[in-house]
Amino acid sequence: MLRINKADQEAIREKIREGRIEGAALGRENFVDIIMKKMKALGVIEDLKQVVADKRADNAHIPLELIWALGIDAKMKVKTSVTDIPYAIEDVRLPADFGYNLSDQERGLGKGLMDEGELRHLFGRYSKEELIQGYNGCVRGHILPWMEVAPAIHPLDCTKVEVNPKNDRNEGAGVVIEEDGYRRGYKLAMLRGVAGDGGVIEEIRLGSINEHGLELSREIVLGSGMLKAGDILINDRGFFPGIW
Repeated sequence: MLRINKADQEAIREKIREGRIEGAALGRENFVDIIMKKMKALGVIEDLKQVVADKRADNAHIPLELIWALGIDAKMKVKTSVTDIPYAIEDVRLPADFGYNLSDQERGLGKGLMDEGELRHLFGRYSKEELIQGYNGCVRGHILPWMEVAPAIHPLDCTKVEVNPKNDRNEGAGVVIEEDGYRRGYKLAMLRGVAGDGGVIEEIRLGSINEHGLELSREIVLGSGMLKAGDILINDRGFFPGIW
């Protein structure tokens, strides 16, 4: 079973100077892991930890910030299942940047850092709204201030997120009937902010796939802290056309 241990950097350096190395691991460079290291350096992961409280009764041996890193890393690698999260990080240097070392106590690399049951138990402590507001709060409180931008043009869009219709673990997913069959999944409303030649997803709302985009986006349009007087709101297809 893999174990995570708080790294004592000075003790490690001392052992290297003395020629005593307990173990070695091959690090594989991965672009997504590099992005995660940058997010850690900029304080994004720390900010997520602040806006979404740790609800575990007693903090387990895996810190919440590393679970956040695993989850985000997995999604960026298009590993969409909860079972993928424990195996997301491929570069041992990433946990080291968080101040931790990994060790294989029982040569059980196939078990990962944690199992699916542990993750689902942790996720079950949070409501969908808490997690979404955690993202929104991180963007408002950290990302945009760090970018030093206040977008004035905001495209608003709703995207269908389909899931396997035979998987009964996609809680809250809806069903729609279309010409070529039925679809099961969610609908994601996204308010984007244009910044230079790029942009950022400023705010999100998540609903079932059968929820109308206008209704799902209502709170964003009427109450988003991202929209200021004089800003341009661009509505995508499915909304009433035009610029508000």
